[in-house]
Amino acid sequence: IYVAAYAGHTAIVQFLVNQGSKCDAQTDAGWTALHAACEGGHLATVRVLLNTGAEVNLSSRIDDTPLHTAARWGQAPIIGVLLEYGAFMDSVNNIGYSPLRMA
Repeated sequence: IYVAAYAGHTAIVQFLVNQGSKCDAQTDAGWTALHAACEGGHLATVRVLLNTGAEVNLSSRIDDTPLHTAARWGQAPIIGVLLEYGAFMDSVNNIGYSPLRMA
């Protein structure tokens, strides 16, 4: 699901979720499909993941949330959607950076 989300294959992400894939499964580094879709700039995939229960504030091992990732990569439309779904603007990662500082 992570690779499909990173590549923006929204229909495949939806299919995998429908087949029981966990949208919040994390890599060894703690990244999720939502992080991947945010980095790749795939708004439709982000929406599918959020609409199927992805945790908007789940952080990686370095405490980056999907909002940190979207801010780092300049994904303004995705930032807006994450905020609509309750992303915390004031969360900080392991080096003390908020999403705003990463933008």
